[in-house]
Amino acid sequence: MLEEINCPICNSAENKIFWIMKEIENSTKENFRYVKCNDCDLVYTSPRRNDVEYYQKLPSSYLSDLDWYVKSISVKGLMWMLDEFEKKWFKEHQHRGKMLEIGCAMGHFLYTARARTWETLGIEFVKDAADWAKKFLQLDIIESPAETSTIDEGNFDCVVGIEMIEHVRNPLEILEKVKKWLKPGGMVFFSTPNIESNSMKTKKPWEVLDPRDHLTLFSKKTITNTLEKVGFTNIIIDTFGGGWRQDESMFVYAIK
Repeated sequence: MLEEINCPICNSAENKIFWIMKEIENSTKENFRYVKCNDCDLVYTSPRRNDVEYYQKLPSSYLSDLDWYVKSISVKGLMWMLDEFEKKWFKEHQHRGKMLEIGCAMGHFLYTARARTWETLGIEFVKDAADWAKKFLQLDIIESPAETSTIDEGNFDCVVGIEMIEHVRNPLEILEKVKKWLKPGGMVFFSTPNIESNSMKTKKPWEVLDPRDHLTLFSKKTITNTLEKVGFTNIIIDTFGGGWRQDESMFVYAIK
């Protein structure tokens, strides 16, 4: 069931063990591990599962308990994220436009954006989360993995991924799709963990270090290289967090 994979960014087969997660329920005797690519320094899960259904039903997933997840949402935090994005957006634009969010979960970021007059659409492959967003927030959501979504090309001013890119099995494939979905000059806005943060360097137990569903962990260098490989430009990366975890996550901006 588990498959060894080459680096999902540069395709190198050469890597070294970065971190092993021991004693996972239903784990194989070798356990789950992160490796680091010898050629481009990307940190990723190998071996790993390769079936979508596994990731949809994973008990460790944020969306495995929707009641807990909706209570954990920080509206203030989402408004702050949108503020940070719009600071960059309005340096180049006069008006808001069409926003697509990949992996939109229960739709709270899109709901916040729509309240500010963004025209919104979401993609979410967990059915219960997508249904919740449509029922309670009246959002337009496509229930599908991003990899297989059929959306009109050149239709969006911005594409957003909040804690999304680390979960996908093929980041390059997703970013190629994002580039097609964007209008010329469109902007991407991602948040993702920073593998070179102070807290990551300690490798203390933390939910992001879960190779079952956080499949790729980026640094400033590797996310920049990945975006450039697809053809994005004007890449800006800001780190954020609280206390000793002040650089634990990254905001990533880039232009088509």
